[in-house]
Amino acid sequence: MIRAARKEDFPAVKELMNGLHGAHAEARPDVYKKDLVFQMENYEQMLGDSAARIFVYEAERVFGLMMLKIKETQESEAQVGRRFCHIEAIVVDPGLRKAGVGRKLLEYANEMSRELGLDAIELMVWDFNEDARRFYEKDGMTTKYTVLEKKLR
Repeated sequence: MIRAARKEDFPAVKELMNGLHGAHAEARPDVYKKDLVFQMENYEQMLGDSAARIFVYEAERVFGLMMLKIKETQESEAQVGRRFCHIEAIVVDPGLRKAGVGRKLLEYANEMSRELGLDAIELMVWDFNEDARRFYEKDGMTTKYTVLEKKLR
């Protein structure tokens, strides 16, 4: 079952987020600090943010998590104004990966975004995370733009 996250979900959310951060820190130690621990203060801040939504997938316990924000760009001379869902994270317990939990969370984001009349769903995925890229591409997502880097030290 997918439901809105609650304050008492913090221990499970912390474990999932620390696992996600650890994978990123291992792949990109030049970007991510190794010993970061997801803090209750950050979680409470996100729960209180009217633009943020946090959902958990629960079946006896929390096995998955999705964090997203509803964002808006203002119309200007150069750009069209638009409202979209930015997925900050989808994380699934390693023991349940490839079992459809992530798919259900993403479908939930798609449905919610349509109901809110949003223009699109966006997210960022690191190049090293090929499984995540394939997962999102299976849902119909395409590359919007690419950020290149040249390491100087």
